[in-house]
Amino acid sequence: MSSLSQAARPGPLQEHDGRMNVESPSVRPRMRRSGTLPTLSSVAEKKEKGEEVPINPKLWTPSELARYLGQNLRTGGSDGSGQTLPAPLVKDIESWVLRQQVTGRVFLKGNADGWA
Repeated sequence: MSSLSQAARPGPLQEHDGRMNVESPSVRPRMRRSGTLPTLSSVAEKKEKGEEVPINPKLWTPSELARYLGQNLRTGGSDGSGQTLPAPLVKDIESWVLRQQVTGRVFLKGNADGWA
């Protein structure tokens, strides 16, 4: 067999090109682990948008609650249809949440006893 014909045929240690082999249909190409991890830019975009908070608001820390409130009060909510507040007022609300250590659970109760 010539070296040209050997180069055209992949050996057992060579990677395949991702197409299914007709002779062995059960073999599927595996995704590389690096293809399953989030990129640094997507994580940074989420932080900028204020989206990186747990789904359950009861689990929010004071800093996550302050970030969420600040973002939504500045922009009018996720869809932008809500009322916006002046920046100094939003900053006051954020600093109050952090100063009083109001968690998501306490905030959802809506009770001033836990906020004082």
